[in-house]
Amino acid sequence: MPTTKVHGIRGRMRMLAAAAGAVTALTGAGLVFGAAPASAEPVDIGGLIDAFENPDGPTEVELAEDMGEIAMQLTLVDGKELTLDLSGHALTAGTIAVGAGSTLTVLDAAGGTGTLIADASSAFAGSAGIDTSEGALVLQSGTIFATGSEGGAAIGGGVGGSGGSFTMNGGNVMANADGGGAAIGGGAAGDSGTVIVNGGTLTATADGGGGAGIGGGAGGAGDEIVFGGGTTTPRAMHPEVSAIGPGLGLHEDGAAFGFIGFGAGATIVFPADGGDQLMPADRWVPISSTITMDAVCTVAGELELRETGLISGAGTLLRSGTGTVDNGGTITLPTANIQPSDRSFVSGRNFAFDYVDVDPVGSEHVYATTFAEGARTLPPGVWNTAEDGSGQTVDAETDLTGFGERTPLYQQSAGTLEVTASATRVDQGGSVDLTAHAWTAGGRDLGDVTADTVFTSSVPTDIVDGNRVAFPTASPHTITATYPGAAGTLTADVVIEVVAPPVRRPARPRRPAPPAATPSRRPAPTRRAASSRPSPSSRPAPSRSRSRGSVSAAPAPAERLENACGGRIPPPSRSKPHPGGRKRPREDWHAR
Repeated sequence: MPTTKVHGIRGRMRMLAAAAGAVTALTGAGLVFGAAPASAEPVDIGGLIDAFENPDGPTEVELAEDMGEIAMQLTLVDGKELTLDLSGHALTAGTIAVGAGSTLTVLDAAGGTGTLIADASSAFAGSAGIDTSEGALVLQSGTIFATGSEGGAAIGGGVGGSGGSFTMNGGNVMANADGGGAAIGGGAAGDSGTVIVNGGTLTATADGGGGAGIGGGAGGAGDEIVFGGGTTTPRAMHPEVSAIGPGLGLHEDGAAFGFIGFGAGATIVFPADGGDQLMPADRWVPISSTITMDAVCTVAGELELRETGLISGAGTLLRSGTGTVDNGGTITLPTANIQPSDRSFVSGRNFAFDYVDVDPVGSEHVYATTFAEGARTLPPGVWNTAEDGSGQTVDAETDLTGFGERTPLYQQSAGTLEVTASATRVDQGGSVDLTAHAWTAGGRDLGDVTADTVFTSSVPTDIVDGNRVAFPTASPHTITATYPGAAGTLTADVVIEVVAPPVRRPARPRRPAPPAATPSRRPAPTRRAASSRPSPSSRPAPSRSRSRGSVSAAPAPAERLENACGGRIPPPSRSKPHPGGRKRPREDWHAR
């Protein structure tokens, strides 16, 4: 059981982190550890067994084909280093044991499609799928499916055995244990040994019996567990056992917890269905990794979240006793899921803000240097540390370093704008005065904002002078008020009915009187020349002969009249009866 003091553990953490960083850097540079050397030759099942059991046999082998069966057991002799290249093939065994002081390196030079299956669940009671209790397993690439039997770890120790050493630089591992063994680490009553994950994807599940996902078996302690890269998902299904750490019975013993280091570049996922995680009292746990916490993490000791450290997810960070979190990184868990949320539990980057303009007043904690990094969203609007806007404006990207433990925020932008007209019905040629009033989105009254509001009309001919609008034409006019709030422009409309003056029907013009008739003189009668007509005296006397057989016709009346008038016929007389019944004497028409 480890008894290293806190400062000693920190020193070992630095050495392990440096080693893990070196491994990660070399892997990223394309230097794949354990790559099959050119001298490796394909082997069949017989050649494979010889390589495992013969100390003088080959140290590098390459599978020529798929081989093995669940009933098969492979044992690497003590003190030998063997590199196994799956070469795209599948190797199946019931259990694989790595001897004392031996190292088995597994890789797949054919692109990572090769698989190693070690399933001890049916034929090898109390055994681990891959037993490393006295040796070491290194995975560079390829995939390992490992299952322990009752009380045995998937990769690590059998019943009563420790985990030995497991290093993962790449590839994929699916490890499952039951009956008291850890998925990766000790068997029942066995300690975890050393587990270093620098890359790849690891899923480690202890289905029950008291073993940790990664760590000690039931009754076993943790030792050295370091995450320097890759993605690891640990699960411990027993309700009193941590996903990472010691097994049942020692899960609250700080000394039994061992050392767990979460280095930069690593991602650890604690799923909601994978059991809780305990950071025990009297232990210091540094985290530079990305932690996805969908489970409950109970902190009874000291958790140090470093600059690159991130705790995210929908889980809960819960204090037990005097547990503390020194946050120098980022926590994006919901505020309600950090209990308590104040600096008595989470110190460092823990900034509380009260939204004064929210009804009821709301608050938020930001466990990061900005709202955005802390996965926090400000309510709509522009927020300032002073009510009158004279303080510091705070938005999603504002650096919160230097802010106090608790800061009030006041909304500076309007959320609602209302425009009012002095009249909504005016005569053509008239005008109205307009006022504008604004409220914040949270309901705080910003008062009269007419001076900062711009008014426009839907009718181009209207005359806008500040907040006064005159209407030369008649029709419905829509007046739009625009308030340039700090968080965005607000508008409001009011419709003014402009009425034309009544139209009067013009009076019908009188017909002009006809001009007075001017009496016209009758033209003087034209006198004919005397020679034109014979005078009556010159006319021959009518013949009165009474010769038989002829009668001389008498002159016509008109002729007689003409003869009597000297050749002119006077107009008919228009004389009226004379009063008294006498006829009016005829006027001489020649005198007219």
